[in-house]
Amino acid sequence: MTDRLDLPDWPRWMPIKLAAAYLSVSENTFRSFGIVPIEQGRCVRYDRRSLDLYADRVAGQPMTPAEGRRAAKDVESAFLERRRNRG
Repeated sequence: MTDRLDLPDWPRWMPIKLAAAYLSVSENTFRSFGIVPIEQGRCVRYDRRSLDLYADRVAGQPMTPAEGRRAAKDVESAFLERRRNRG
């Protein structure tokens, strides 16, 4: 896991290694969260805003209606992706 002190400026889109470090977890633990990545061709990245929304939801932080809709969309997308991978 990458040390957060070595990474003062977090990019908007992150590869899984950096996204896991952002949430201070291992890559395997991060994968279990079901956060939906952004895929452009073979490039898979995680949006920092999605990571923040996930952390806020887990911590029970209040969300604006727009954030709530986005979080619900992320959960639905993760569910559909898991279903596709099983089929």
